[in-house]
Amino acid sequence: MKNKFLRFLVIAALLLFALTFIASCGDDAVTEQPQHTHTFVETWSYDANGHWKAANCGHNDQKAEFSAHIGMAEDHVCDVCGWVSHTFSEAWQHDDAKHWHPADCNNDGHRTGTAAHEGLDDCKCDVCDRVVHKFGEWETVTAATCVEQGLEKRVCERGCGASETRATATVAHTAGDVTVEVTKAPTCTEGGTYDEVIYCSVCGAEISRTEKTSEPNAHDFSGEWVRTEEKHFKRCACGEISEEGSHEYPEGETACSVCSYSWHNEHTEGNVVIENEKAPTCTAEGSYDEVVYCTVCQAELKRETKVVPTVDHTEGEPVRENEKAPTCTEAGSYDEVTYCTECNAELTRTPVTTEAASGHTYSEQWTKDETGHWHECTCEHALEPKDFGEHVGMEDCVCDVCGYESHSFSDTWIYNEDGHWHIADCGDATHKTEREEHVGMEDCVCDVCGYAGHTYTEEWQHDESHHWHDAACDHKNERSEYEKHDFDGGICKDCGYKDPSDAPVELPIIPA
Repeated sequence: MKNKFLRFLVIAALLLFALTFIASCGDDAVTEQPQHTHTFVETWSYDANGHWKAANCGHNDQKAEFSAHIGMAEDHVCDVCGWVSHTFSEAWQHDDAKHWHPADCNNDGHRTGTAAHEGLDDCKCDVCDRVVHKFGEWETVTAATCVEQGLEKRVCERGCGASETRATATVAHTAGDVTVEVTKAPTCTEGGTYDEVIYCSVCGAEISRTEKTSEPNAHDFSGEWVRTEEKHFKRCACGEISEEGSHEYPEGETACSVCSYSWHNEHTEGNVVIENEKAPTCTAEGSYDEVVYCTVCQAELKRETKVVPTVDHTEGEPVRENEKAPTCTEAGSYDEVTYCTECNAELTRTPVTTEAASGHTYSEQWTKDETGHWHECTCEHALEPKDFGEHVGMEDCVCDVCGYESHSFSDTWIYNEDGHWHIADCGDATHKTEREEHVGMEDCVCDVCGYAGHTYTEEWQHDESHHWHDAACDHKNERSEYEKHDFDGGICKDCGYKDPSDAPVELPIIPA
């Protein structure tokens, strides 16, 4: 019976195998079953050897359109399936945040090994040697004035000693008091002009100039009487007449009671005197009056006006106009001009050519950042900087070439009751970040650094072994100066607690 059952199982297994074989997709011998047709996905599958379209009919070993990758030489990317194959440089590339190995295809987006810098305690990455400084705030070294630029400096906060400097712009002038400069004095016929000028009280530079006018002076009639046979008057230097009137002779007198003119005397001519003199300029004629007075009565006997011809221009110092500065490739030019100091007329104008500079120029000072140092072009042409180099000798955080300083700071907080800060990793305790005040001390604990600022009562608390001060704030579980008693003669020298074990022993009374 047992053998019959085994034979049955063998026959059933053979029949099942035969049916499976007949149903297979590649069996052409069995014509009575329909042949299976594989179907494939539209997207490409790929590996390092090539690309293909995978079957989606359940026969995962089937592949369609298998081919080696195409067009890999130019950009390492297959033109058919997009598979990317790169070789990468052994040299590191880096920026301030990370480092990586670039692909040899020169596409900056293809990288490997990208990671953040490590071990910047000395401002130098332990992996790629990139120097990354962390500079603090700019501090004033020399304050700027209205004539000179200032200088600021900032130091690396990581303690390496590197620093940077930069010039600061000049500041505005400091206005002084108003100064009056007279340009034309007033006369009794014409007003004058003057300038109200403000100069810088630091450097003396002119800040502003406002032209003003002044009223004419009053006529001056304080001189002697001018007399004729009929009348007398007083004359201002400008020719204006005042107090003019006929002579007045008291009865029986021959002299005017006002000007003392005597009518019966003959006049005696005096010397010619000059009046109303007006100096000539380079644009206007001058003039003056030749006057003869009687030496006895001062009567004016005759007056003749003379004309003075104009004078030559007064040449001032040469000034430059239309100035064009020379460049490193082209000559410059300017006009040398002289003007009359009186009327401002242009007297001469001479074109002058200046030689071009000898080639492009570069600053002698180093320009620097955390990546290195270089010399900047100072001419008008936008040229690449020269002499670029990475910082040298940064063991002390200071570049031996350009003086650049770099610091990095520990993540650990240092604190006291006034605030908290970070110490530079260079080990110099004086190199530290700016102190900040504690934050969130409502619960007596700083939210930033964890400093606990509890307050405590002055009264001692104690038990048999220790004494302490309880917190005066709301945190009753806090204690201060928790220490063991220091007994001396049974009394703690600190808190005054009496040692109960040192109490006197009462001996029993023994009857006599």
